[in-house]
Amino acid sequence: MAQSSITANVNDTIGAALTAPSSTSPNNNTYTYVVPAAPTGYQANSATTTTVLAANPASTTNTSATTVSNFIVGTTNPNALNVSYTPSQQTVLFNWAKASGTTLANLPNQIAYGATGITDASVVTDNPFSNTTLLSSYATALSNAVPTGYNITQISNGTTTVSGATTAATLAAFTSQNPTVGATSTLNTYTVTLTAVSQTATYTYGYTSTALNTPAIPAILTSTGTTGGSVTTPTGYNTSPQIPSGYYISAIYVGTSASGTLISSSTTNGTNAAWPSGQVYAPTGNQYYIQLAPNTVNVTWFISIDPNPDNDPLNVAQGGFTPTVGSILGGSTTTNYQSQVIDNMNSLTGNTLSTTDNVTYTDGATGIKYIVTGYQYQEGTTTTATNSAPTTTYKTFSDLLAAHPYVLAGTKSNRTQLVHLLMTVDQTTITSNSTSGQHVNPATNYIPSSEITSSTDIDGADDDGLSYAINGYNAIVNITGGQTDYWGDATNSLQLSIGTYTENYYALNYLGVQAYTNWLPSHSGGTVSQFLQTLDATSLANDTVTSQTTLEVQDATAITTNNHHIIPRAASYNPSSDLVGASNADGSSVENIGTNPIVNGDAIGVLITDSSGNILWVNNSDITLPTNKLQEGAYIENYYALTAQGLVDYTNWQTTTASGGHTVGDFINSGQATTSDYVKSTTELTVTNFVLPFAGGAGNQFLYLMIGLAAFGALGFYFSQRRKAEMDLEVINKEILGKNDNKRSNIYLTSRHTRPYAKIFHTKNRTHLAQAQRKGTNE
Repeated sequence: MAQSSITANVNDTIGAALTAPSSTSPNNNTYTYVVPAAPTGYQANSATTTTVLAANPASTTNTSATTVSNFIVGTTNPNALNVSYTPSQQTVLFNWAKASGTTLANLPNQIAYGATGITDASVVTDNPFSNTTLLSSYATALSNAVPTGYNITQISNGTTTVSGATTAATLAAFTSQNPTVGATSTLNTYTVTLTAVSQTATYTYGYTSTALNTPAIPAILTSTGTTGGSVTTPTGYNTSPQIPSGYYISAIYVGTSASGTLISSSTTNGTNAAWPSGQVYAPTGNQYYIQLAPNTVNVTWFISIDPNPDNDPLNVAQGGFTPTVGSILGGSTTTNYQSQVIDNMNSLTGNTLSTTDNVTYTDGATGIKYIVTGYQYQEGTTTTATNSAPTTTYKTFSDLLAAHPYVLAGTKSNRTQLVHLLMTVDQTTITSNSTSGQHVNPATNYIPSSEITSSTDIDGADDDGLSYAINGYNAIVNITGGQTDYWGDATNSLQLSIGTYTENYYALNYLGVQAYTNWLPSHSGGTVSQFLQTLDATSLANDTVTSQTTLEVQDATAITTNNHHIIPRAASYNPSSDLVGASNADGSSVENIGTNPIVNGDAIGVLITDSSGNILWVNNSDITLPTNKLQEGAYIENYYALTAQGLVDYTNWQTTTASGGHTVGDFINSGQATTSDYVKSTTELTVTNFVLPFAGGAGNQFLYLMIGLAAFGALGFYFSQRRKAEMDLEVINKEILGKNDNKRSNIYLTSRHTRPYAKIFHTKNRTHLAQAQRKGTNE
C-alpha cells in the first residue's frame, strides 16, 4: 500500500482512525489520519508509534494520538505513523459430491476448519494449509472419510480444480498446489468428488452332491460394474451351452461353494433358480456359486424278440417301449436301473430273473424257452422317433455299460436312453437215460451216445433225426468217476474200468453255438469238447443244455465148470479138471483154465460139501484131493474166482489173519468175503464105489467086458494099419517109378515079403516126397 504524507506543525496532534471524523463523531486531534481500507481478508488493527487505531476517531477515545515534534535534520524523523493490517479469521470447508454414474447411498459428512468449523486460530487469510494447526492433516482426514470402494477423483473450489484416478493421486495433486486459506469463503469452500471403484463379480459353477458322473464343470463367468451398482449377470449364465444339457440351476449362493449364503433356489425339477433382485457390487467379494442339478429323466427298455414267437414272454406288446423306468437322475450309472427293469420283468412274467445277461428261462404260460442274445443302445426323445438308430449289439450288459456307462442327462421327463433287449426263442433239449440199462464191463466197447433217448434243435424239432446231433454238432459227454475225467464226442467208442460213473451230456444251445463260432477262429481246429472245457460253470450252464446218466461198469470176472462129474472113490481127484472156462475182471479170457486155474492173477478157491451141507474140503482148485478122501455119495463143489475188489479184500484179509489157512478157499470160508469179492460156479460131484477084480470087488463083469472090447479093437486096428501101409506103398511106387508096371510090381512084391522094411521105406519116402514137393522138385 503506498505511503502517505501529512504536513503539520510541531505540537500538532495527529490521530488515526478507520473512519473520518464527523459532526456526530468529532475528535480534538489537529489532524486525523483515516487509515486506508484493509485488503480483502485483512483488517487494520494498529497504528504506531503511539497512535492507537480506533474505529471511532473521537478524541475521547483516541487519547494516544501522536504529537508532532521537531527534530534535527539528518536524524531520524520521529513523526511517523505506521498502520498494520492483520489477516482475517477464515473457515475452510470440504463438501462431498458423487461423480456422474456413481451410486452411493450416503455421502461422508462435511469437514470444516476455522472459526465456524473445527476451532483453529491459525486458519486465517493466506495462511498455507501446512502452517495451520489442524488443516495441515486435511489429506489424512479426507482419506479416512472416503467410503470403501470409492476414490476422491476431484477437488475444486470453483477456481482451482485438481483430479486423479485414485484418492492418493488426487490428494497428491492438490497438495502440490500448496493450497492456502483464501480471502473469501468462496475460495475456502472445496467440493470433493467421489467416484465408485470398478468391481468384477465371478460366477463359479458346481454340481449337487447327489449328482453322479457329471460332465465337466462349466467355466467361471464374470461381470463388471462399479461399487454400489446393480449386478447384471453375464449373458448366457443360465442357458446352454454354459449349462450342460440335462442340468438346471438348483440354487445360487454368495461365495464360491454351497457353504455360502443361499440367496435363491429352485423347487421344481428342471426349472432354474431365479437371479435374486437387489444384488449390488460391493467393495469386496462379489462372488457367486451357481449350483447345478441333473434333471430327472425316464429310461426305457425296448423288448425285441427274433424270431417273433406267437406269445410274448414278457407279456408286453411287441415293439412297445416298456417297461419304462422313471425318476432316474441324469448321470446315474446305467446299472442303477437294471435291477428295476428286472423287477418289472419278473412282476410281469412270474419269473425270478436276477440278471438278463445270456439268461435262458422258460415262460411260465407257454413253456417256451427264451435266451437273451444281447443288447442294443439307442438315444431318443420320443417313443416313435430316435436321434440315432442302434448299430452295435453288445453280448452282455457289462459290454454295453463300458460303451455307455451312464444315464444321459436330458430334458425333464424326456426319454433319453433306450436299451433294446434282444431275445431269441431256443427250444434246444437233450434227454438221456437216468441210469444206464446196459451191461458194461471193461471189455465192452461202450458208446455213450447210446444213452441219449431224444433231443431237439433250437426250433424245437429234431431236424436231422439223430438224437446225438443237436444244432449241427454232436453231443459232448463228460464221464467222471474214480480217476476218470473224460471229455469227448458222445459217439466215440470207449472202454472203461470197473466203477460207477456219472455221464453229463452237453449240447450247444443258441448261445453255445454263437460262443463256439466266436471262439473257433482263434483256436483253429478246436473241437466242441475243447471249447466246453474252457468255460466256467456259469458259462457252461448258459451255453448248453444238459442231461445226466449214471453208468455202472461191472467186473467181468467169470468162471464156468462142468455141471456133473462122476469119479471112483479110490481115484485121486483134482477139482481144476472140472473148470471149463474163465475170464478176468477186464474181460480177457483165461487160457488153459483146466491146467492153469488163475483168474485175475490169483487161484480159484473150491469148497466141497456133502448132501448135509457139511464142508469137507477147503482149498484152491489146483490142489488134488487124496485118494478115498470122499466116500461114495453126492457132493457139491463150489468154485470161487476173486473179482478185482475181491483181490483187494483177500490181500487185506491175509494181512490180518495170524494163523490158519490162507488160500482163496480159506478166505471164502472165513466169512469175511462179501458177494462182491467173488464169482461162483457149481459142479455136482458123484463118487462111486468102484474097485478092481483082484480086490474082490463088484467090477468083474465090467472088467471082462472092457477086456473083450479092447481085444476086438486091437485086431481091427492091426488090419486097418496093414491095409493103409499097402496103399501108401502103392502111391509111393507111382510117384517114384512113374508108369513102369514091372518096376512097380517088383518093389511091391519085395515089400510084401519084407514088411518091416516096406514100412520104413514107406515112411521115409513119404517124408522125402513131401520135402521134394515143397521145394518144387520131382524126384
